[in-house]
Amino acid sequence: MNTKKTINLLMILMLSVFVTSCGSDDNNTSDPVEENNPPTSFNLNEITNGATDIDVLPVFNWETANDPDGDTVVYDMYLGTEQTPTNLYVANLTTTDFNVTNQLNFSETYYWRVVAKDNQGGETSSSAYSFTTKPEENNTVSIVDDFDGTGPLIDYVTNNAEVLPNVGRVSGRYHALLDDNTNNQTLHFNQEQGRLDAKLMTFPFEVIARNIGIGITTDSQTAPSHNGTQYNFAGIQVHAEDFNSINSSHIVVGHRGTRQFTIEGKNTVDGVSTVDDAGIDTAPLGRVDIRIVGDENNELTFYWQQPNLNSNSTPDEWVLYRSTGKLPGTEPSYDNQVYVGLITYAFGNAGIPFVGTCDAIEFNNL
Repeated sequence: MNTKKTINLLMILMLSVFVTSCGSDDNNTSDPVEENNPPTSFNLNEITNGATDIDVLPVFNWETANDPDGDTVVYDMYLGTEQTPTNLYVANLTTTDFNVTNQLNFSETYYWRVVAKDNQGGETSSSAYSFTTKPEENNTVSIVDDFDGTGPLIDYVTNNAEVLPNVGRVSGRYHALLDDNTNNQTLHFNQEQGRLDAKLMTFPFEVIARNIGIGITTDSQTAPSHNGTQYNFAGIQVHAEDFNSINSSHIVVGHRGTRQFTIEGKNTVDGVSTVDDAGIDTAPLGRVDIRIVGDENNELTFYWQQPNLNSNSTPDEWVLYRSTGKLPGTEPSYDNQVYVGLITYAFGNAGIPFVGTCDAIEFNNL
């Protein structure tokens, strides 16, 4: 073959290969993948690093972690006794705080950290902080009343006893017979203040009422049926030390109009009440356990659970009222001492008679 023709042919072949290769690259070019940025760094607020004498039901709080891409951020909290905690205690929190409801060990050093996660797989961890819980002897039970026997209540301060006179101990239970509600005399709402049987507590404190709620007159452990109209309740109230003040907070169990077998929360400030409830059939037995914690800032947190009739051997599983532990509206600004105790009340005459009942109530100094 002619040498010149051979060289020309080779050049044509090489040019064809180059053009084909470039065309192939152009056809397969894709847009660059946008890189995800994880949430920004953030700090832990409470509990502070190295804190001691911390309550065994602590409250944790941390800063918001922002996401540079605008992604949704949720939080995992790790809590344990190892210095770099790997025990996932609670996952996918949408808020920057968490209340522990299962009691930690006394006199134990714990470590905690929080991981902020976006919905694209990005993660940012906080530092790990340590704290030590208070010793058990600092959580002294000051009073436990199991209402043993039959007779009047013992060592309670009573406000407005005359509006609900038939209150006492019956066969080892608190028993309040509500068979007369003339002029709504038993009501706790706005300016009205029914009967309260209470003990004076100093912040910080804890009060636990066991198996508290409403029953029929012949059997306090059988809940009254719901007819769609009655407001019948029994529960626990926190009241300002001055009974002339119309400032209180309460959490009660019963029927709330069309919302049967519910748990009601109410704040009353200067005689104006704000009220909500935990939902229909939240308390299908008509009774629950109630727990109220007053902290060192004179603020209240409310918990409940289905009745734990074997609390001496079975761990409690407390639930924050409406997921926050806070009652509706503005909480009264309480002084260092408040009255905490039992109330039974009605609005109107539907569902009457009925009884308020409670197996035991525990008053703890924290």
